[in-house]
Amino acid sequence: MKTFKKVLVSSVLATSFAIYTVGFAHAEVSVSHTAFKAKHSAVNDTKAPAIPKVYVQKTINKLNQKKFEVKGVAEPKSKVVGQLKSMDNQITFEAKTDEKGNFKSFLNTQKLKDGALKLSVYNVDASGNKGKVKNVSILKDTFLEELTVENEGFINSYNVSDFPVSGTGDPKATVYITLQSGKQIVSGKTIVDEFGNYSLNVNVQKFAEGKVAIQAKQVDKAGNTENVAVNVTKETKSPNKPTLFQASNITANTDQTTYKVKGLGKAGSEIEVVLSDGIIDVSSIGEVDANGSFEVEIETTDLQSGEITVTAIQTSTAGNTSVESVTKFMKDTNGPNAPELNALDSIKQENVANYTVSGKGEIGSIIKIFVTDGKTTVSNTVIVNEQGTFTTNLNLTTLQSGNVYFIASQLDSANNSSTPVTVTILKN
Repeated sequence: MKTFKKVLVSSVLATSFAIYTVGFAHAEVSVSHTAFKAKHSAVNDTKAPAIPKVYVQKTINKLNQKKFEVKGVAEPKSKVVGQLKSMDNQITFEAKTDEKGNFKSFLNTQKLKDGALKLSVYNVDASGNKGKVKNVSILKDTFLEELTVENEGFINSYNVSDFPVSGTGDPKATVYITLQSGKQIVSGKTIVDEFGNYSLNVNVQKFAEGKVAIQAKQVDKAGNTENVAVNVTKETKSPNKPTLFQASNITANTDQTTYKVKGLGKAGSEIEVVLSDGIIDVSSIGEVDANGSFEVEIETTDLQSGEITVTAIQTSTAGNTSVESVTKFMKDTNGPNAPELNALDSIKQENVANYTVSGKGEIGSIIKIFVTDGKTTVSNTVIVNEQGTFTTNLNLTTLQSGNVYFIASQLDSANNSSTPVTVTILKN
């Protein structure tokens, strides 16, 4: 019996897993098989998992900083451990891989400052083996200079074919600009320069008169965006020319340093007035009030005496200009000489009712003649003819007998008055 047993056990060991069911030998074989399984199950898994593949955006911006995605591929049904670190702070995370080894995690990176970040990810398998670290450099940039559109007011006849849309933004950012009027749309893009300024010229001639919507969007290299919208008005029609009131002359008797030009225009428009003596121009700008009136004061000291041309141009609030309005006046600050009176006859019965006064003066001037006995005055005016002479008749019957005083002065075309000349005649 013992001899049979030894042969049977040896046979079992040789055949590893062969099973015999003969008496006591059956128990011996079962024990040997269990021991073999235990020996092989006790072998440890010490092989480290491979470096995980990591897929991320290389930039964290204002849009994704609250939910920054980290994904990749590692050993199936294992654990992925990661860390995102800035100079002064860090975020740690863990993720499980699925049966295909895919993993994904979303990080809130708001507490990390802008700048260079380091993402470190490694894999831990089911046996606890830790793989090598995968490092990825990431830039966090959530700052964006404010976007502005500085256009105000109007598209006018001067800029309608080359209208500049301009403003400020983040240096080196791209600014996308769209202008819309009804169904008409014009768009373009430009780059903000190193000083934070941008400008884009567009042709909007096809747009209808009225409201034009401008939309601007800037996008920096990190993907941060900002939008701004403003409205302007297209108005290309020129205003009517302003109305100038009759200009008065500058004389020795008026203010010779400043001159006021008055007239009518479109309320709110700007009025530019230029005075010229043919050599020297002086100008000033005023505004048409709510009632449509304007008054522009100009320095005239430098203008030479003579004919002065007044030119007025009206510019509407949209920037469109009218045609010129022109008028003229005289600057004459030198008074004429006193008129020359011819020898006067004595006042007698024969001529008292039709007394003749004659003399010489400046052509076109007005001769003012006053005759008085000290109590009663008789006067008359006469214009110097083209020969430079004048003659007029006066009725002196109301004057008392005795000395009668003739006072004559000359008023030229600029309203300058001469010094008076006085002659005494006896009335009998």
